[in-house]
Amino acid sequence: MTSERHNSSDDAVLTLRDIRFRYPARRRADAVDALRGVSLTLGAHEHIALLGPNGCGKSTLFRIICGLLPPTDGTRAVFGGELDAAARRQLGVVFQHEGLDAQLTVERNLRHHAVLYGMSSGETDRRINQLIDAHGLDSVRRSLVSTLSGGWARRVDLCRALLHDPAFILLDEPTVGLDPAARRQFLDQLTALREEPRAVLMSTHLVDEAERFDRVILMHEGQIVADDTPAALRARLGDRRLTVLDRTWTPPADDRSPWTQTPDGWMRTAGADDTDALRAQTEALIETGVPFSVAPPSLDDAFVILTGARLRDADREAVSA
Repeated sequence: MTSERHNSSDDAVLTLRDIRFRYPARRRADAVDALRGVSLTLGAHEHIALLGPNGCGKSTLFRIICGLLPPTDGTRAVFGGELDAAARRQLGVVFQHEGLDAQLTVERNLRHHAVLYGMSSGETDRRINQLIDAHGLDSVRRSLVSTLSGGWARRVDLCRALLHDPAFILLDEPTVGLDPAARRQFLDQLTALREEPRAVLMSTHLVDEAERFDRVILMHEGQIVADDTPAALRARLGDRRLTVLDRTWTPPADDRSPWTQTPDGWMRTAGADDTDALRAQTEALIETGVPFSVAPPSLDDAFVILTGARLRDADREAVSA
């Protein structure tokens, strides 16, 4: 599926065309098609979430975007051209594991990376002070990274990626391993970047994180299955979602509603013109004692409709595969 509906390539910081990647066969393992024709365009100031379960190809795609892995097929353009030295200077990356030296202080880490970015002394001082103040790091400025909690270290790593004031930030599952409070604080800081003129692309398998972004690209088994705003993706499903929480239950033969089988049972969505049918179905479920729930549709529901799996169940399948 192509994800280029929101921007022309003229103002794009990233353009992917039919990206494919195959991990070669190894002893006791067949070749794996990790990416199967991914195309997307990211505009200059867009904030996009790449939402999908673990093992769907998100990290492989990020490595290709960063130039760490060549695609098996397809083309990649960053700022309209090759990922050369000039383009790399406009790219900031936060990987799943911090790109920090644990034996250096927070400030020394930032100064070390400023040298790698070729920043002047004055620019380095200005940006470090600016970022430490903006991200509330003054109290740990002179602390060794090895002494920081995961949440603090993640905030420092985000500052590292922002240090050279890049136009494009990539984040690959940056909240993995964080406790709920630290995860929320990190996401709040990421949301604050909306005030700055830069593009953001973040991968995640968590729906609540994706809800914060301008666009959500749903990815499953190496392919893009949907691309739209969170509200538009939910609106495709209607106003309400009826979920039958019984795997042994099946829709009646005369029920023409658009039921979808899920790992938990069955699900259908309903719009404003489907109220009577939905009411009749819930009354029948109550009479027969079948457990069910009715709620507004979510991005996870959109994923179910498109793939037949929930994000959390697809995660478990990827881990066990």
